[in-house]
Amino acid sequence: MYNINEGLKYAEVESVLYNQGGLFNGTFRAGPHKDVVEKAAALNKEWGQLKSADDYVYKFLFKNIPKNVLDQAGICVEYRNQAKLISGFAKDLDSAFNYVSGANYAKANRVFQELTSETGENGVTGVTSLRQFIELMSASGLLHGSTLSMTRLSLTSPMVALLSPENPKFSSADKKYIRLLALTIVGALDGYSVFTSTVPYKKVPPEVLQVLKIYDDRSTALKGEAFEKIVKDKEYFKKFGFIQTDHGPEGIDGKQYTIATYI
Repeated sequence: MYNINEGLKYAEVESVLYNQGGLFNGTFRAGPHKDVVEKAAALNKEWGQLKSADDYVYKFLFKNIPKNVLDQAGICVEYRNQAKLISGFAKDLDSAFNYVSGANYAKANRVFQELTSETGENGVTGVTSLRQFIELMSASGLLHGSTLSMTRLSLTSPMVALLSPENPKFSSADKKYIRLLALTIVGALDGYSVFTSTVPYKKVPPEVLQVLKIYDDRSTALKGEAFEKIVKDKEYFKKFGFIQTDHGPEGIDGKQYTIATYI
């Protein structure tokens, strides 16, 4: 969770991805190319028609791979284990909101549907309730938290080598870029994740906090089980641990918590 500095966080990310003439001083570009924007719009539209977290996982993310094949091959096991919590989480949170104030929650849903209906051809017009939005955003957030970010990849040895491949020393521009990358990681607070029960707001109803606590505990338990599997085999950890440590205890590897800014 980037707390009150979230706006600054997005400005830093924009500087890294969009205002540098592409990443790595032009050697490797990752900017708002027309083909990227068009593909992103198409994916956004497809995302906006999904109805649940299961839809996101099995009809969007792995739409061409049957579930039994995913299971047999052991693909994204920990991610899918965490994603199994989402449907119950959204249902219980929806019930808690209704219990606290059904009238206000119904109004919030109406306003939300009006908002999504105005997002246009490539928008999220198919997302018509806050419960559905919670499911889809949680599934998306978990995926982000299970994936190596561009920032982390940028600071690995092979990627750093691309900064100025013709020069054995960092240039002034390289140093500025590395500092900017580091700034996008700073500012995280422990305990903030998709199923967070640590919230900075004093007036959150206890019924809502109870739901958050239940699913935070379940998620944390899954992380503990996954972490034990990773560290048990040192060779396995060397090969795959750096990817999967987002399923470890909070702060175990200085991981980014960008995940929380999407929720």
